[in-house]
Amino acid sequence: MQIADNDRSLAHAYPGTSKGCQGGQVPGWTDTRLYYQRHVSPSAPIVLYIYDVEKSYMQRTLVRKLGITCVVIIFVGISVLSIALIARAKQDAPFVLKNQTVPLVSRAQLVGPASSQQQLNLSVGLQLRNQQELDNLLRGMYNPHSSMYHHFLTPQAFADEFGPTADQQQQVKGYLQQQGLTVTHVAPNGLLIDATATVAQAEAAFQVTINNYTLGSNAFFANANPPVIPTSLSSIIASIGGLDNSVRMENRHPG
Repeated sequence: MQIADNDRSLAHAYPGTSKGCQGGQVPGWTDTRLYYQRHVSPSAPIVLYIYDVEKSYMQRTLVRKLGITCVVIIFVGISVLSIALIARAKQDAPFVLKNQTVPLVSRAQLVGPASSQQQLNLSVGLQLRNQQELDNLLRGMYNPHSSMYHHFLTPQAFADEFGPTADQQQQVKGYLQQQGLTVTHVAPNGLLIDATATVAQAEAAFQVTINNYTLGSNAFFANANPPVIPTSLSSIIASIGGLDNSVRMENRHPG
């Protein structure tokens, strides 16, 4: 019988396998390759070898692609994180209010640092919004040929259109409070925020040094350098008053 012949061939080729085998085990890959070599085609090992090479190549290619994909994902993640950190750093970078210098300091005699516990009454000025529209409105209000001539705004309408927003006011209040200052009052139009602080708190909040000076027979205190605020607030805060009391002396000692 043909089936019996096949069984005998398998049993002869694979002692201990298939029908007639002692262990009843299925031939492994190596045994199968040997069977094809002996009973199917002498060229079968070449075909199987090519299959092994191609399979190995595909595995290596897949691993390489996965590796490249992981590297790309990591690189993109690092780039996004770096951009976010740079943006955050720019927002927190210091911004110098250069117009906040005290002219009398250059002509006065330094006495020494102000008492760290001296109380200061500060007034933070906020910037107007829509400055270009405001300039156009003011020109029209005083131009007899304009349709806006003498069309004056109510205080509330002015605040709504040109004053700082509630969110901007809250940003400044939040910053002052984070620095340990006590916010005492906000102007109805939002342009001034009053706060109290000690000299030590003001120096830390605005990175200034406040000293006592004399000019002639008059004494005053003033910040030796312009105040510094976060860049994120540079488009909101216009000025910081109360870091010195030299204003009352300027008429006595004109520069």
